[in-house]
Amino acid sequence: MAEQKHSDAPWRISKRYGVITTSKPGVLVGSEEICDYNESNPNHEANARLLVESPAMHEALKLFVEYDDDDLADGTAIMLAYAKAIESARAVLARVEGEGE
Repeated sequence: MAEQKHSDAPWRISKRYGVITTSKPGVLVGSEEICDYNESNPNHEANARLLVESPAMHEALKLFVEYDDDDLADGTAIMLAYAKAIESARAVLARVEGEGE
């Protein structure tokens, strides 16, 4: 796999400062601003959730690629790798779609 070239996860929405950031709530030291959070856009919440989950989507996609690339002879190992990839993808989709908020 290629070397990571994006900011470390997790990312989060800071409504207080109007940005998407790598900081933890209440911690600004050592954080990195990913982009502005524009509340004037009617889709700002959905766009922000999608951006915040980008690193998790990247990881979920890597699981599928690893599943496809692995030469898994054991049927149980194949099913477990696939189940892990599906579980990761479903969790990311739920967060992007705003479920469980």
